[in-house]
Amino acid sequence: MTETGRVQEVSGNRVTVKRDSVEACFGCMNRACRIGGGIIIVEYKDRPLPEPGELVKVEFSSGAALGEGLLTIILPIAGCIAGFFLSGLAFPSLGDPPRAFIGLFALFGIAAALYFIRRRFPPKTLHRIAAVKRIVSSIN
Repeated sequence: MTETGRVQEVSGNRVTVKRDSVEACFGCMNRACRIGGGIIIVEYKDRPLPEPGELVKVEFSSGAALGEGLLTIILPIAGCIAGFFLSGLAFPSLGDPPRAFIGLFALFGIAAALYFIRRRFPPKTLHRIAAVKRIVSSIN
């Protein structure tokens, strides 16, 4: 997803961008984005930094989103498997159904914990500046 916006503020490597159009915000599920009013904070490591007022193209980093998605899937599944096997080691007399229940409890517990952690602390590295349209001032 690519959006255009104007640079509002530059501090260090952090660039604050306000979106030009907010049509996509109406259906957005990102609570922090809706409350912020289309403000995106982007880490920008290239030089020269854009200046306030310049038009930039911000894109959603698919690599970072893939990493977040895999983390969200792999951790609960690993917790389920670990819960199943560790409950058998801790309580050798347990049968398979109680061990499976403990594994599923670990799966849902870890998934819920990740949900609330990501809701409280959303990842900051999902956006990047793809292009900067420099403002050229002509002096006659």
